[in-house]
Amino acid sequence: MLIQTKKGGDFKRIREYERQSLKPYGKFVRSGFKFDKEKLPFYDIPDLSGFELRPYVEYNALKLSDSLKNHQTQVNKDKIEKLT
Repeated sequence: MLIQTKKGGDFKRIREYERQSLKPYGKFVRSGFKFDKEKLPFYDIPDLSGFELRPYVEYNALKLSDSLKNHQTQVNKDKIEKLT
């Protein structure tokens, strides 16, 4: 895939990204930027719906007092109400 623009702005920006990148996604050739799909990162994210395990909590974690739990619950409810 070749990326070409009429003006040099995008080309310069892509060249700058490629120069700063630790793993460039392609290379520059005379006719433009040659994009290499093999160099793109692939993130295999599993579907966690129905996942029964809960987040790990350290055995020695401090327990919250009831008043602090109630306060935190109220703060969370207020945040949710503001978002909806």
